[in-house]
Amino acid sequence: MMPALSVGPKVTIVIVALCLCAYPLGRCHGARAERDRMASAALDLGHRNAVQHGKAADQRAQDDAHNQSEAQERQDAFKTAPDARPSDARRRFNCQRLRQSGADSTRLSACRGPEGA
Repeated sequence: MMPALSVGPKVTIVIVALCLCAYPLGRCHGARAERDRMASAALDLGHRNAVQHGKAADQRAQDDAHNQSEAQERQDAFKTAPDARPSDARRRFNCQRLRQSGADSTRLSACRGPEGA
C-alpha cells in the first residue's frame, strides 16, 4: 500500500486559491475571443456594406445617364413630330357637320369667321 500523501492546510489553501483564480482567467479569455470575433464580423459587414453602397452609387449613375438620354430622345422626337392640328379643310368640314346636326357652333373659335365658314 502506498503511503497517503499528506499536505499541509496552507498548501491546500494555495492550491484552491490558484484554481479559483485560474477559472475566471479562462472565462475572460473566452469572452475576449468572442469580442474579437464579433468585432471582426462587424468590420467584415461594414466592408461589405461599403462595397454594396459603391455598387449602388455606380448603378444610380448609370441609370441617371440612361434616363437623361431617354429624355433627350423623347424631346427630339417631340420636336420632329409632324403637326397634329387638323387642316383648314377638315376644320371647315367638321364645322359644317356640326351645323347640319343642329348644334350651335358659333361659340367654337374654329367655326367662327371666314375660315370656319
